[in-house]
Amino acid sequence: MAHNTMITEAAILSITRSFESTAEVKALFLAGSYGFGIQDRFSDIDLVVVTSDPGSGEFISKCRTAIDQIEEVVLWRVHDSDVVRVSSITSGWLRLDMILVSPGQIESRVRDSLSRQGLRTLFDKERISEMLPSSTDNRPIQPCRTQWQFSEFIRILGLLPLTIGRENFLNAITGVTYLRNLLIDLMIAETAAPNKGGALNMHRGLTDAQIEILYSLTLPQPDRDSIIAANLRFASEYMPRGRTLATRLGIVWPESFEIATWRHLQDELAITPVYEVPSC
Repeated sequence: MAHNTMITEAAILSITRSFESTAEVKALFLAGSYGFGIQDRFSDIDLVVVTSDPGSGEFISKCRTAIDQIEEVVLWRVHDSDVVRVSSITSGWLRLDMILVSPGQIESRVRDSLSRQGLRTLFDKERISEMLPSSTDNRPIQPCRTQWQFSEFIRILGLLPLTIGRENFLNAITGVTYLRNLLIDLMIAETAAPNKGGALNMHRGLTDAQIEILYSLTLPQPDRDSIIAANLRFASEYMPRGRTLATRLGIVWPESFEIATWRHLQDELAITPVYEVPSC
């Protein structure tokens, strides 16, 4: 269900009042689309809660109570990794996510992903926002992660003879979907756009031309020829783009792995490279 502005603002006000009267909460910020002021009626509510004891079960219970005062919570998930993250959905399908951090965590662990410009202050008892950078510089692309994605695309492409040989066409379609997701990640890295949005709003990180290409790359039917053709279509978009991005970022392209994979596809399925590969 999409919510109008009055409903979401009323929910934000209710939570603000609940947390402002809670002694251990030092500050409360809106993040995500609402933090940047680019929300629409489909946006979820993202909150950053600065508290003295974010991992306390008692405090997490208080968080749920604050949301229950708006509507009954029907989905409640707590993820405790570097920071405590809470995902919730109410009976009216209001989606509300929270990051629970201590004052020290918001400075040392969350600093690289938040800024004063990207947050809307709901209250700030101890001037926590001054710990955050004033600009919204994008997170730098992580070379190790990007290089892993290059190799992962090539690896999945190289599994094509296995799925074709076993006639496991359902798995093959899943593999093409994975290739599409890797291509989307690559395109987002190409644009380096600010305010990319989350997984349900990825179009903000893509250009119109990129979106048009993605729409043209349809998933295959569950048969041999369609699956081979789809793999090659995605490879023809990904490989040249990947090489260009690697050069731009100074990341080593997995040259030997790609050459070996095209040779493998040629030996098993008589597939030739979809573009000119150096030394292949």
